[in-house]
Amino acid sequence: MAAATNWAWWIGLLLGAVPLLALAVWHCNDAGHRAAFALKRWRRRARLPPGHMGLPFVGESLALLWYFKFARHPDGFVHAKRRRYAGDDDAGLYRTHIFGSPTVLVCSPAANKFVLHSSQDTFGVSWPAPELVGVSSVVNVEGSQHARLRGFILSAISHPRSLRTIAEVIQPRIMAALRSWADKGTVTAATEIKKCRKKLDATFIEELKRRRNKELDAHNDLMSGLMQMEDSQGKKLNDDEVVHNIVSLVFAGYESTSNAIMWAVYHLAKSPNALRKLREENVAVSRDKNGGFITLDDIPSMKYTAKVVEETIRVANIATSAYRYTIPKGWRVVVWLRSLHTDANYYGDPLSFNPDRWDNPPKPGTYQVFGGGPRICAGNMLAKLQLTIMLHHLAVGYKWELLNPNAEVTYSPHAKPVDGVVPLLALAVWHCNDASHCAAFALKRWRRRARLPPGHMGLPFVGESLALLWYFKFARRPDGFVHAKRRRYAGEGDAGLYRTHLFGSPTVLVCSPAANKFVLQSSQDGTFGVSWPAPELVGVSSVINVEGSQHARLRGFILAAINHPSSLRTIAEVIQPRIMAALRSWADKGSVTAATEIKKVMFDNICKTFVSMDPSPLTDTIARWFAGLIAGFRAFPLDFPGTAFRHARACRKKLDAAFMEELQRRKKGLDVHNDLMSGLMQMTDDQGKKLNDDEVVHNIVTLVFAGFESTSNNIMWAVYHLAKSPHALHKLREENMAVSRTRNGGFITLDDIPSMKYTAKVRYTIPKGWRVVVWLRSLHTDANYYDDPLSFNPDRWDNPPKPGTYQVFGGGPRICAGNMLARLQLTIMLHHLAVGYKWELLNPNAEVTYSPHAKPVDGALISFSKLNSD
Repeated sequence: MAAATNWAWWIGLLLGAVPLLALAVWHCNDAGHRAAFALKRWRRRARLPPGHMGLPFVGESLALLWYFKFARHPDGFVHAKRRRYAGDDDAGLYRTHIFGSPTVLVCSPAANKFVLHSSQDTFGVSWPAPELVGVSSVVNVEGSQHARLRGFILSAISHPRSLRTIAEVIQPRIMAALRSWADKGTVTAATEIKKCRKKLDATFIEELKRRRNKELDAHNDLMSGLMQMEDSQGKKLNDDEVVHNIVSLVFAGYESTSNAIMWAVYHLAKSPNALRKLREENVAVSRDKNGGFITLDDIPSMKYTAKVVEETIRVANIATSAYRYTIPKGWRVVVWLRSLHTDANYYGDPLSFNPDRWDNPPKPGTYQVFGGGPRICAGNMLAKLQLTIMLHHLAVGYKWELLNPNAEVTYSPHAKPVDGVVPLLALAVWHCNDASHCAAFALKRWRRRARLPPGHMGLPFVGESLALLWYFKFARRPDGFVHAKRRRYAGEGDAGLYRTHLFGSPTVLVCSPAANKFVLQSSQDGTFGVSWPAPELVGVSSVINVEGSQHARLRGFILAAINHPSSLRTIAEVIQPRIMAALRSWADKGSVTAATEIKKVMFDNICKTFVSMDPSPLTDTIARWFAGLIAGFRAFPLDFPGTAFRHARACRKKLDAAFMEELQRRKKGLDVHNDLMSGLMQMTDDQGKKLNDDEVVHNIVTLVFAGFESTSNNIMWAVYHLAKSPHALHKLREENMAVSRTRNGGFITLDDIPSMKYTAKVRYTIPKGWRVVVWLRSLHTDANYYDDPLSFNPDRWDNPPKPGTYQVFGGGPRICAGNMLARLQLTIMLHHLAVGYKWELLNPNAEVTYSPHAKPVDGALISFSKLNSD
């Protein structure tokens, strides 16, 4: 046992040392860059832009790749810097080190304009691999050669005469492609649109072969123009220069435009109102043309189509970043155009697809999808023309829908909906680790033909812990982990049990009504024992940790103390004055953070009810200690300075000391109260033995925590969802107004609550030692049990749920002892909110974080006022 403990200690030390070492190197590397810069420019007092250089050599490249390829949140990299360095002097420039070079990210309209419009003497253009785009192509050359090539290309593809000809050439191919899609019935938009663009380039490929064979036909096209171009000395482009430019222009012409059209198809399928308006306009144009081709002259009249084009290009962000510019001293400047187009300061609800936003022009400098200055994309008019033509023919002749509207999106090299990918090396290790667990299990039980539940054990040591944390903390999709297993192992034999490996232990997730009931109702005969990752945080002798007769005795007393009708009646009388006073104070403030304010009033209520403590500086301090304790519940149990777990343990000790002092006062007869603490102190078992002091304190700390934390979260979500559900709020208000009238606006009692109807509305072997996690959330968000489960719909409770599918308080002998108290507090709060106040969310689209508990990231910030104030 000692050897195992030492081994675990060393593993913990190593795991803790690696992040600390990496953090130290991270800070030292940035400090080194800043020191070198300061030494060179100490007389001029020059300043680097804010930011960080990351780790040696790799810089922040891995972080950037993480956001693009794995997190699939391409704006996260820049947003993180904005949040970190926001201030009055924030110019939208941030230093970093990516892909081998010190770099400055530029992501504000003013800074972008400065870079894009500067001369080549200030910023020179470069690509990571110039040979890939063509060393002598228009995107790489400088000065007079660039100006000459660009001028010719603009006249060749953006002049109205050229665009008119292009429109006539490409429409037969587009219409043929659309007819072939309709014949197929189901297509992959990204693939088919690229095929269509390649067909548009077929003429170029054929012509290239003819000219190589020296068939000297005369042509008036881009290739011929490049072949005949001369500079001021009469010198023509050599063959390499012609080929480099043709290849880069064909790539630019088909790659970015096909992506834009794909996103138009995607967003229109998810935006029926925009599609309807687009279709109406284009059908009218088509009638005037008798179903024939549109021309360049028709396009100015297609006002809504133009808005769809602009919105598609903005949302699709054809260019994630414009070229890299090299500062003469060696630093690169990356103009991060995408950040402008997804910035809520410039576009309301920027990630939504809303063509109507183009009724008014954007703020100057905030719409730069094609870059700017002398290097603005030469083919921008061609791209818009092709997109307009494709949208016209789609709108007047076809209908479509996404077969997977919730597909994830990958952002590298370009954004498009795709299925996920796993690196091959990690995949191999992942499979081998699971196979070893299965083999060990089979060897032990080969005679009994036992089976493990379906699932996977993940990577060695860490298992699937990182995947679970990813879904909760970063992806903010807490159901994604279980849903992925359900999709993977769905079938007739699926019993709702899945094997995995979480936080150092082989684990079975249980997430079906039958399996949950089996685990929760099992007697404590050794089949399933109760354990917490860190029992000392919840109290080793508290009711949620003890077993057998001790658990039954404690639970019985707690039920009588807080769930008996006489107890609930008393509690209702005690807590209502506090609730009404809190609501009045919110109204006086005008706007409050619901999560914070609700937690305050619920904490005060529980302290008064359980330990007879009135609000004071001591209870404020105790509340802070509870906050630290809560943060440690979901943290890795790494016990060294600076970790949430170490802080939680310290907070738990302080809480124990505070309540122990209160207990000693009562034992000395200094305070006499009739509350939960006094009841625990007087409890006796069959032999007349009382709880010792530690047992009383452990249970009080646990019960105070359980009494206010979960209830305050429930009330916060009630406030949140009612603000977003006016129909439900209206019905709630009607019912509670009627109750309030019978009470002449006074307090409600326990006897009123029953009348408030709307307010209330395969076989597997688990190896010994494996943890069993009853995943209750999966029941309550399962569309098989609840229609549209993520919507807030109190009317669903007109009919009772299917048996076993509603287990918010657990079940069996360990069902939450305070479930009736939680319902009482929620009901009372809803009553007084409904009859006396109005509120609305100040940030209705705030993201939700799910660790340690679900809540909007802004804590449900609301404006709040009295109902009769207007």
